[in-house]
Order: sequence, then C-alpha cells, then structure tokens
Amino acid sequence: QRWTDAADQLLPRLRIFFVERAAFFSDVYFNGSVLPIKGCEGFAALFNGVATLSQALKVVETLRDPTQFFLNFSLPTVSKDNKFFNAHGYWKGPTWIDQTWFAYTGLRRYESPAKAAGVASAPFSQLASELKQKIFMGKGFATNDTTPFTEHYDPDTGFAEGVPQFSWTAAHVLMWAMEDADEELVWI
Repeated sequence: QRWTDAADQLLPRLRIFFVERAAFFSDVYFNGSVLPIKGCEGFAALFNGVATLSQALKVVETLRDPTQFFLNFSLPTVSKDNKFFNAHGYWKGPTWIDQTWFAYTGLRRYESPAKAAGVASAPFSQLASELKQKIFMGKGFATNDTTPFTEHYDPDTGFAEGVPQFSWTAAHVLMWAMEDADEELVWI
C-alpha cells in the first residue's frame, strides 16, 4: 500500500512535464525550464500511464505528424524537426525498436480507458497498428530476411545500423511475435 500511495502522489507531479504548446511530454531542467526537445521520453509517458486521456490524445497527434515522428520506417528517438536530428546519430534520431515498442504498448494501454470514458479508442489502436505494420510489413523487417537484428535503424529507410545481434531489439521483436501468437497476451 505504501508504494501505491507514493505512486498516487507522484503521478500529478509527472503530468506537469506535458508541454501544451508542443502537445508532448518533455524533460524539465532542475530550475523548472523545459528542455526544448521532443524525444522518446515523450511517448514513454504513454507506456507508463502518466498521461491523462486528453494529454495522450495530443501525444497521438504529435506522433502521427510525418514532419516530427511518423516516418517511413518508424518513430525516431528525436523529432525530425529538431535541429539536431540525425538519422544516423545514435540517440538523436534513429529508430530503436525497444522505444517504438514502448510507444506501441503505451498506445494500446490507452484503448480501454478511452472506451470507458466514451472517447473513441480509434486514434490509439490505429496508430499502434500502423507502427507495427511499418516495421514488419513496410520498409522494415521482411519475410525470410536473414539480416541480424541491430541496435538501431534509419527511421526513414529501415536500414540496419549499430551493433548487430542486438538483444534488446531481438527481445522486443519476440514480444511482438508472441502477441501475434496469443491475442490474449498483454504486456502492460
């Protein structure tokens, strides 16, 4: 019970990291000023259940924007409109499959609360489905592809980059595969 109470007290404090004008969660400096970067921490708020339903809907709009996050392969770690974006820049733009899985799982998490609140869950389920399709049926992994899973990928082309045989990527691909094998399986 102590942990639940602590989490309940922390949740409202985490929601202040939502930046209304950016329609996204951002990091905040110790002095309270907002770090002007939209990155994967913004969709981590969906995975962790931090966002209110209203905030989550706004995050969906931001993620769906092709000038920011909804690129040809998958979500970059930093918004494409960031001046430091670099598709080959490690944490400044490439797609990391684990981070995309967190976004996907977060989107799925908000389907039920949306339905319960009488809000259409379609924005969450549609974007989650499209993300998964982009990775596995679009410019990403192909059937019978023998390329080893790598550390990260070009968010536009799906070109493999970084260290090959990367276990985080393999683990998250397996979680998606397990989900397809068992529709009842939910990771959150």
